[in-house]
Amino acid sequence: MREIRFIHTADIHLGRKYKYLKDIAHKAQSHLIDIMMKIASVAVDKKVDFVFISGDLFDNENPSSFLIAKFMDFVDVLNAKNIKIVILPGTHDSSLENSLYTKHSVFTEKNNVFVFIDKLTKKFIFEDFSLAIYGNCNPGKSSPILGFQKDSSVNSHIILAHGSLQIEGKSDKNDSPILISDIDSSFADYIALGHWHNYYKVQSNVPCFYSGSPELIDKDQINSGFIIYGCLGENAKFEPIHIGERRFDEVKIDISGITKITDLIQKIKTGSDENLIRKVDLWGTKKGELIGFNFSKLKEELLSLFYYLIIEDHSSFILSPNSFSNNFSSIEKIYYERLSDLINKASSQDEKEKYSRALEMGIALLSGNDDVI
Repeated sequence: MREIRFIHTADIHLGRKYKYLKDIAHKAQSHLIDIMMKIASVAVDKKVDFVFISGDLFDNENPSSFLIAKFMDFVDVLNAKNIKIVILPGTHDSSLENSLYTKHSVFTEKNNVFVFIDKLTKKFIFEDFSLAIYGNCNPGKSSPILGFQKDSSVNSHIILAHGSLQIEGKSDKNDSPILISDIDSSFADYIALGHWHNYYKVQSNVPCFYSGSPELIDKDQINSGFIIYGCLGENAKFEPIHIGERRFDEVKIDISGITKITDLIQKIKTGSDENLIRKVDLWGTKKGELIGFNFSKLKEELLSLFYYLIIEDHSSFILSPNSFSNNFSSIEKIYYERLSDLINKASSQDEKEKYSRALEMGIALLSGNDDVI
């Protein structure tokens, strides 16, 4: 049996909007192109024969001409080394009528690019490798690994599939469902999965993996950044290779016991990294310097320590006449009473929140805290 070497990737999502990154979204979009070219470099270094893309190469069905041109660069790098690319459309770049995969010559005229373009295209045969590669685009509610006829003219069989492994309580049974029993009974020598953005090795009789996204796409990803290097033959092996650079974490901080801004800053920046996207959730009751504090200033001060920083303030501000110390002036007490009256008479929740914020900021300003503005 001839040795067959390959890279398995999926869910690159070229053109991702990255709305949660706001003003630096363009930077992350550009980085996905760099990651794609990094995949090509690994493929060349590993001297592979194939690169498999198991769905969602693009984030939508109308990628820009710029992205198509960049993918052309990717194709040319691999073509120079006689590396073939097999693409299965996914849910974001589905091969429906007038598909992007029929519009652009890079998918229809390049001799090293093979796309499962429609439901009639179920397999590609590579006689030099005695290999059949199977794929089912747009399976809908059906399993994307079922319905193939094993080609007995070749020795090796690989299935590309874009769907959701069925795990009780975690998977949608209508989302191109894949059952472990279907995998176990498959004739494939390897199943290259896409759709999940985290790397995952399926516990089955047949080698079956989600490569996950080669770079961070969504904030909830905890195991992305991988591609899989595979080798079929006498010394078969399948190993994840980490190529991603970005990571995400979420830090929850109870500020009830924090009175100084410097102490809060220390908690937020602990473990900071230039490739880290960190979301900070503040909760508890504001006290001391934190009352009325403008947290957007805090974000601006700390942003250089991270790839991106998100601060969400879910904390509360509780003040009553009994809260006033001897240092509080009569002006502060009058301000409290008048704003409290407006809060109680508010006609909507939005109006109530507006007056509550005004109360907090006003008390902070009257107390000498200029950081609220």
